[in-house]
Amino acid sequence: MNRLQKTLLVSTALLLLLGGCAKETTATKEEEANKQAAAKEQVKKEQKEKENQPVLNKTGVKTLKDPSSITALVNKHNKFPDKYTPNDLVYPDVPFVFGSEKVERSMLRKEAAQHLETMFAEAEKENIHLSGVSAFRSYETQIAIFDGYVQQDGKAALTYSALPGTSEHQSGLAIDISNAAGEFAAEQGFETTAEGKWLAANSYKYGYILRFPDGKEAITGYEYESWHFRYIGVDLAKKVFDSNLTYEEYADKHPEGILQ
Repeated sequence: MNRLQKTLLVSTALLLLLGGCAKETTATKEEEANKQAAAKEQVKKEQKEKENQPVLNKTGVKTLKDPSSITALVNKHNKFPDKYTPNDLVYPDVPFVFGSEKVERSMLRKEAAQHLETMFAEAEKENIHLSGVSAFRSYETQIAIFDGYVQQDGKAALTYSALPGTSEHQSGLAIDISNAAGEFAAEQGFETTAEGKWLAANSYKYGYILRFPDGKEAITGYEYESWHFRYIGVDLAKKVFDSNLTYEEYADKHPEGILQ
């Protein structure tokens, strides 16, 4: 091999080596750029998730002075004392969609339970077969439920689920109701069933009101729930029903006797 051939061979080897280095450098730069882009996306994602979290410590929220009051107005502005639990919870003698097991969500306060039993019995006489879905809910249970909804829907959870401490279910005076078959249990559409229509027209006779009416979301703070009923006493329930107002609106107009 002459000198020229050797020179060409060495040059070729150097070019190949440099080319390989160049490719490696380019690949390294691309990899680094991809890592930086991924890191930026992660930061954006975390920031978005943080911004989408509900504000748990809202201003203007009052603690109820007498959370045991039958007329207590519980909402996003009036909350229970920390970890409040009613002291007169019982198991109403009515069917529930999940069976006869005695669990937390099948409890109500004694007075509300007695009137619920009467309502279910009277409905049965009219061939309306009702079943409970969910009644009492402890503060701890509401934390777990609300957190789950937040993970799923972020701030949107506030339109249909209560912050812990502000749920009517914690009062032991509220219950979600369905029919015997469990159709539309705590779901939109219950209002189209015979049971949903009967409850909307008759529940007040037994001390219960439809708590979150259709078209009143801006006032109650929650989506329409045709299945959610709240016990406030027979006399007051009739007044609220006849007024065609939400409980919030009625309380503003007639504050006497309603704990806020």
